[in-house]
Amino acid sequence: MEFAKPGSRSSPSPHLFVANCGPALDLGLPIIARAFSTFGPVTHLQLADASGCRVIVSFHEVAHAQAAREALDGFPCAVLNNRILHIQFSAARKPSTVKEPSPVFEEASEIGIPGLCLFKNFVEKLEEQELLAAVDEQPWQALSKRRVQHYGYEFQYKIRNVDIMQNMGKLPKFTDCILKRISALPELITAEEVSMPLDQLTVNEYPPGVGLSPHIDTHSAFEGAIVCLSLAGPCLMEFRKYETETDSDASGLGHIGVCEDPESISSLNGQRNAKIQRCPIQCRPIFLPERSLLVLLGEARYRWHHYIPHHKVDFVNGRKVQRKERRVSFTFRKVRRGPCHCIFRSVCDSQMC
Repeated sequence: MEFAKPGSRSSPSPHLFVANCGPALDLGLPIIARAFSTFGPVTHLQLADASGCRVIVSFHEVAHAQAAREALDGFPCAVLNNRILHIQFSAARKPSTVKEPSPVFEEASEIGIPGLCLFKNFVEKLEEQELLAAVDEQPWQALSKRRVQHYGYEFQYKIRNVDIMQNMGKLPKFTDCILKRISALPELITAEEVSMPLDQLTVNEYPPGVGLSPHIDTHSAFEGAIVCLSLAGPCLMEFRKYETETDSDASGLGHIGVCEDPESISSLNGQRNAKIQRCPIQCRPIFLPERSLLVLLGEARYRWHHYIPHHKVDFVNGRKVQRKERRVSFTFRKVRRGPCHCIFRSVCDSQMC
């Protein structure tokens, strides 16, 4: 059953939208049902959304729902680990004609995006520990919700580009073995657009619940493959293909570069870019295990936005996957020294009119 998003003045109904409550907060559905059944028989209980921290509790009688809301809204519930619940009335709605969300892909061969490659267990556990120790010896730069380090060239988030005149030197020695292994991948050796050697590295540290806004790595900043190594923890990454002009039309909605927060996206190119964020036409999530290497080539690199949801828990085909204390990603790229001439003109900042 589907439910409408509750408003501040929702009419009383037998259905309650309960926030700060759910499996992602270590509160199973049976104990939630027990907490609410003291006010009347609970006829149905389900997750309100994919976050795992909001549920819909349904009673047979409106009076039972009203009693539960009056007693629990804004107060700690002893049965539910003294969590303070936020409760509003909700209403059932007609089944949506929108297709069910795609399943989470766990193999690159299944996702159907040309140029996307995933290599699991690309590094051993000992190598992972050594890489993390090496990067933790270096200074971090604090952003609003995460920490970063830049090598080779600094990515400047305000302009979504790099200054090719400001070379910071070669990539650190502790990445030599990884770069050698990356350069030997058959997928990169045979790809026409790959540019070697990779000369820019951004290290990101994500605390639990922090993700990354939807973006395409700026065409004018980087050429060839985008290569990302996931360390310390797994995550879900969603690939989105938005409603835009045709790829051959240079008057399209325009690209979106790397951003620190979702709010900044709509201001990049005005209302048209805000529209592109609201209207995804294809969403394909893939699970990135720790120690895996993600490679984006061709269409996957230049055409599809990628996004890490801001979740503390990911649900992967029925499994609950807890985000760890941190996830550290090593993203390797090649700085571009001329305009991009890709075929995906509607999302290419080098070719927009």
